[in-house]
Amino acid sequence: MPSSPEPRKAVSFRIKTELVARMRRHIRDHAGRPQYLALATFLESAIEREIERTGLIAAGALPPDPAPGEAGDPVAERKAVLARQHLNNEPRSVGPSGCTVR
Repeated sequence: MPSSPEPRKAVSFRIKTELVARMRRHIRDHAGRPQYLALATFLESAIEREIERTGLIAAGALPPDPAPGEAGDPVAERKAVLARQHLNNEPRSVGPSGCTVR
């Protein structure tokens, strides 16, 4: 005799309208073979993955996400990388033969 499914509870929360539309389109488009997506199972697996991901961040196994608004300036980040590379290319010393040692 098959066991009864796990009990479920209805929940309600607010998310961005465009995200809801994207999610519904995605689930509708992939409701058939080979994925057979359904709204409840899709959301359950997404929530479980996010719980695992944030648990790994809390344990230090993954780097933390940047805080909102702290994504950084890509130009400034690239300048910093180039500056570090320039420092690494400068000679450390000049040897007795006049050759530079890097």
